[in-house]
Amino acid sequence: MDSFHYLYIQILKNMVTALTHLLGETTDYDKKQQLETNKPKSWCKSVSAFANGRGGSLIFGMADDDTVTGLENPQLTAEKFSEIVKTKVDPVLEFSLSFENVDGKTLMIVRVEPGNITPYYYMGDGQLPTYSAVSNTWNAGEADLRRFVRTTSFNPIIERNCTRDSIRTSTILYLRSMT
Repeated sequence: MDSFHYLYIQILKNMVTALTHLLGETTDYDKKQQLETNKPKSWCKSVSAFANGRGGSLIFGMADDDTVTGLENPQLTAEKFSEIVKTKVDPVLEFSLSFENVDGKTLMIVRVEPGNITPYYYMGDGQLPTYSAVSNTWNAGEADLRRFVRTTSFNPIIERNCTRDSIRTSTILYLRSMT
């Protein structure tokens, strides 16, 4: 292989790596420096978005620039995370926690599984917003809501001209009927 082709391949590899990093954080993972217990929406939207999509991971103890900051008290962070998710995301979703030690600092990795009772809502601020990571946006649009309802385990019939509010209302009523 001549030097031109080698250089070209290296440039393409760098571009793919950069694009993967840019797209990956919105669709497959999210990094948080700390667990913000006073601002749970800052990370609960990622949790509900991952459950509404293909699943994903949150990495706590890492800054946006990939600097490993670590967590002061990983065990307490894990307990707070579990407590907040169980009270702020509805319906209950599946996730697993693990810890990684990097350069003497502890990261908490949360793997959120794709949900089978979509949509999953963040219950805060007096509203029930729905989030999606599949469409590379956090706020779920009408197409996302239709997909959530179509792929859920109860699979209701969708009217052709239904609106975002009617889908959300129907879904909330159905989920409430299950409790």
